[in-house]
Amino acid sequence: NRLLLRLSPQKGHKNGFVGGSLRRQERTHYGRYEATLKAARGEGLVTGFFTYTGPSYGTRHDEIDFEFLGKDTTHVQVAYFTDGDLTEKWIPLGFDAADSFHIYAFEWTSKHIKWFVDGKLIHEVRASDVNLPVTPGRLFANIWAADASVANWAGRTQRNLRAQAEVQCLSFSSLDQTSSRSCSQ
Repeated sequence: NRLLLRLSPQKGHKNGFVGGSLRRQERTHYGRYEATLKAARGEGLVTGFFTYTGPSYGTRHDEIDFEFLGKDTTHVQVAYFTDGDLTEKWIPLGFDAADSFHIYAFEWTSKHIKWFVDGKLIHEVRASDVNLPVTPGRLFANIWAADASVANWAGRTQRNLRAQAEVQCLSFSSLDQTSSRSCSQ
């Protein structure tokens, strides 16, 4: 009924850790993306739920994110990349995302991106105001340890830290599918 994404020390890896990641093989585009998850807590940890495509897939870098920094899991970063350009916003949650499961969702259309927590709209950007991602990508959920290049953002990971994030549900439904299963159903 749930997936554990674990992070553990690993010798021989660039930043000294190996982390769990789930990736959908099929590329998806406009629609509703949902995850029921519990973030990992700990300095230097990042729990993510996002769409991604970029040079490793032969495309430009477009991405839409929910990112939880383990150093303060009472906030979430919502972000998007449009052809490699990052726009981000920090949002207080009113709860600790590492304490219990919550439903995180974003709706992506050609006109807007809307981010939701437990059904409540927390942020929106509109194509009439900004350039939005347009390239279909893959859906991911992961946990990873920050290296020195992003330590000012995520903090420094303790050398022997072990942690886990939990995912109960991960879903995508295109905007024209009215009977698709979602995490909020």
